[in-house]
Amino acid sequence: MSDLTVVGKVVKIGQPDVNEEYQSQTCEFVIEIPNEYQPDRPKYAVFEMYSKIDAEHDNVGNLIKFNKVGDEVEVSYNLDGFTWKAKKDTKWNKAGDSCYMNKLKAWKVMKVTKDEVQSDAQVPDMEFDAAPF
Repeated sequence: MSDLTVVGKVVKIGQPDVNEEYQSQTCEFVIEIPNEYQPDRPKYAVFEMYSKIDAEHDNVGNLIKFNKVGDEVEVSYNLDGFTWKAKKDTKWNKAGDSCYMNKLKAWKVMKVTKDEVQSDAQVPDMEFDAAPF
């Protein structure tokens, strides 16, 4: 599968959730993604960042240390999905039906400079005076 990336503005960074048993930590963060079809209604994506405690690459620590609300970032992530059996009838599922859930698991968050945002948004106009042959 190819790498999944999205560019957006950080709107929230949660507190790290430490799991002492597995010596790991996770942190959720939210970015706002422009909606090209309805500019007045932006999209939001919730990501989860994971890292081992005292690891060489402290992804959660770096997320909190180097990013803040309002920063424009590029998030590289994996899509993770899982299923479970419904235990009781609900509005959406009958008992015994398979239920599905997706998670966006970020593995890299990089700040985007203003120049990078503009260069991605601007496509140069190309005019051709004559055929190349």
